[in-house]
Amino acid sequence: MDATFRLARKNRNVGLGGILGFTAALALTLYVAWTDPKIRDPRLLVVLAGGFYMFMTGLSALLLASYYCQRLMLRGERVQLLGLFQSIEVDLCSVTRARWRPGELTLWDNSTRLTIDFRVYQWSREERDELIRVVRSALDPEIQTGWDLFAYKMGYGLPRRPPGEPGPAEVLLTRSLWTRYFLPLVILAVVGGVTAWRLTGNPRFLTAPSAPLLLWGVLRYTTPAEGIVSSKIHARSVKDAGRFLVFLLVWGTVGIAAIIWASWPGWENQPIPFIVTLVIWMSVLLYEAAREDRRTARRDREAAELAAKARGERGRQEVGVLE
Repeated sequence: MDATFRLARKNRNVGLGGILGFTAALALTLYVAWTDPKIRDPRLLVVLAGGFYMFMTGLSALLLASYYCQRLMLRGERVQLLGLFQSIEVDLCSVTRARWRPGELTLWDNSTRLTIDFRVYQWSREERDELIRVVRSALDPEIQTGWDLFAYKMGYGLPRRPPGEPGPAEVLLTRSLWTRYFLPLVILAVVGGVTAWRLTGNPRFLTAPSAPLLLWGVLRYTTPAEGIVSSKIHARSVKDAGRFLVFLLVWGTVGIAAIIWASWPGWENQPIPFIVTLVIWMSVLLYEAAREDRRTARRDREAAELAAKARGERGRQEVGVLE
């Protein structure tokens, strides 16, 4: 198999959008810093907020440049990744270790490591599956690990249905579905932000709807018009996810209360208690997020094992039919 693949167009769109958006935010920050008399130290605002926006603009520029420069090439049994700053090439015959992970494959030989991310390139599902088949068949099975979980997460080998037609264990995610989910959140954020602003007099609470609006926009932008077919969440997954969502709601309310407390007259010039509270709040959030990630990984492993058994059973049935 000889083929060349470039990054998906969404990388170009995200990079260009990031450059425009973060540059505009940087310009607005500079304007506010030097024109708002209420800001005591405009240089601090420029260094912190302006530095962040400059950093994000640089990352967006790198993503845009990678779209035009990065290529994945397969020439016989040689795989080459041509990147923005370097080119890596591996001969499949000399690979000593191969690790399949959800969405990607890492290959090692005696001196090189090459990672293929199957989620970022512009190709059809048939082209992607053919590349996976060629690479997997060229490698010694004894050096490969993680295949079952990779195949489950990527849907490798499953028959392709027409767009917008989910199977019996799947659900169709559409733009209108995201609207039904996020519109109440945006309304709640608006009400909460206005209420906090009226109580404290601090206008920064009026930015509360920006986070759900941004997430809503990203999900709508990345969801095609025909929708995305996704596996249904089983009962145990719903229970675990619901528990984590309740935690986020409660802990987010605690965080908002802490911000209101820090803005209350008399506490504005007491940074130490606020910093300690912020560290504790973030530590608990990260701990719970790590626990949820471990639970999700365990569910994925169990589902991957069941999917591998189902594939083996289908293979035996097909062999029996041929005989």
